Amino acid sequence: MNREKKIIILHEAISPAATADEQDTLVQMETIRETLRMLGYVPVPHPVTLDLSGLQTELATCDPFLVFNIVESLESKGRYIHFVPGLLEESGIPFTGSGESALFLTTSKLLSKQVMLQNGIATPEWQTLASIDEDGLSVPLPCIIKPVREDASKDISDNSVLYTQEQYTAAYSRFHRLNREDCFVERYVEGREINIALLANRGFPEVLPPAEITFEQFPPHKPRIVNYNAKWCPDTFEYQHTPRTFDFARGDRTLLNKLKNIACRCWECFGLRGYARVDFRVDVNNKPWVIDINANPCLSPDSGFVASACTAGYTYEGVVTRILDEAYFHPPRSRRRQTV
Repeated sequence: MNREKKIIILHEAISPAATADEQDTLVQMETIRETLRMLGYVPVPHPVTLDLSGLQTELATCDPFLVFNIVESLESKGRYIHFVPGLLEESGIPFTGSGESALFLTTSKLLSKQVMLQNGIATPEWQTLASIDEDGLSVPLPCIIKPVREDASKDISDNSVLYTQEQYTAAYSRFHRLNREDCFVERYVEGREINIALLANRGFPEVLPPAEITFEQFPPHKPRIVNYNAKWCPDTFEYQHTPRTFDFARGDRTLLNKLKNIACRCWECFGLRGYARVDFRVDVNNKPWVIDINANPCLSPDSGFVASACTAGYTYEGVVTRILDEAYFHPPRSRRRQTV
């Protein structure tokens, strides 16, 4: 097999009992594999487990031209997402997407928030459960309880948004008992949700068309959030009533320029590479707050990132080609364990 054409697609090993968000990894893998084949490459999918020494041996044996990395977790744990790019950096094999340090920082929402604060990027106030144990709740209500290291809206439901002291007390007791170290409390920003997708161009971020998630026909009492149902459960109200739009009013022009600038600052501060997405809430005073930074966002055909790229005029093949070019010509900078 011609090494110059061989690309290994690394993805998490998916069990038959995997959840909908985990199964989506296989959709990404199949779409990328077919696209690489159309582009003239020889794609070789490879499921990844925590046996990283075995993976290192297999990569050395295969000697690929490049690795397409879509590992989002290992053994269903997002905290391990940076293991694979770390191994690839050590091996010297070019790979797509962000490097170890960027994934390490962005996967932990608490570390992300510290980096944002150090760089003057507004993010909602937060508090760990350990801090609440010592000092009591200082984050104002309403607030939202979130996992520290999981994406794809895992464990996020309407019950995650807490409006009253009674709701907070019940939720705090439940989460404290089940996963004290794996969740935190954040001020809930009532308002709009807008996403900014970024696609690298010669090492610099190209801002793709902004997308807003609309909350159609949501009753007044229902939190306007993109919860797990909205992303992964087609038969639910949330999934059917949270369409994405790229149409904005003329009066949004100043806001959108501000969001684009903040997203590019996030790209620089976190050392992102290849492609990314920054998620915002915009409050009633039109102030934007960064709620999540997604390095290596989903590349499924129906994903938000791909929708933004298509709106910008890119084909799926064009997106993959750009990501490959960035992987080969612009390897990740060494930002290992940035001080936070």
